[in-house]
Amino acid sequence: RFLDVLRNHHEFQLQSFIQDLLSCPGLVSLLFGKGAVDATYEAIKDRVKVVMGWAHPSLRSVYVEGHPDIVPDRTLVQELPLACSQGDVEALRACLLRAGPAEAASAPIDEKGNRPLHLAVRWRQPAAVSMLLAARGDPNLKENTGASPVFMAAQDNSAEALALLLAARGDPNLQQHVGASPVYVAAAVNSAEALTPLFAARGDPNL
Repeated sequence: RFLDVLRNHHEFQLQSFIQDLLSCPGLVSLLFGKGAVDATYEAIKDRVKVVMGWAHPSLRSVYVEGHPDIVPDRTLVQELPLACSQGDVEALRACLLRAGPAEAASAPIDEKGNRPLHLAVRWRQPAAVSMLLAARGDPNLKENTGASPVFMAAQDNSAEALALLLAARGDPNLQQHVGASPVYVAAAVNSAEALTPLFAARGDPNL
């Protein structure tokens, strides 16, 4: 029922749902954290509205700034991003095991739609990239602007990460929302180190 309310964004259903929630303190605690048990109707309504867009298979992994307590499991929204950006492979391994490797490796982990691979690429952490790919992280998933990990690696001239992503079937022609391709951004920054593997992977110079 919670997911149905989220999908339909129906105000009457929302009101009815919250009234029922308030009569079930245990469910309120499960969904929104222990601190919400004594919350008022308006407070719970505000929290539910924050997650109105969360009808997603990885519901618990989405982070909305200012409301981190809404997420029951913080592994994906706190520890995992830190492990990826720092290249801490031991912490990353622990996060993947705790949250489920396949889900955690491809789940959105911030309000910008970044996946773990995006952060590992952006912070130039090839060991983290390798571990995420081994955990079946998808090199072709896009963040909110349409950038894939391959696109980011090409843009940042992260040659080692780019090679790993392309070897894992990363798409060298996957375009960002504005139409820019990995080859285009690599050429824009004059990165021969990125262009060489992109062309070897059949990157299209005409995109």
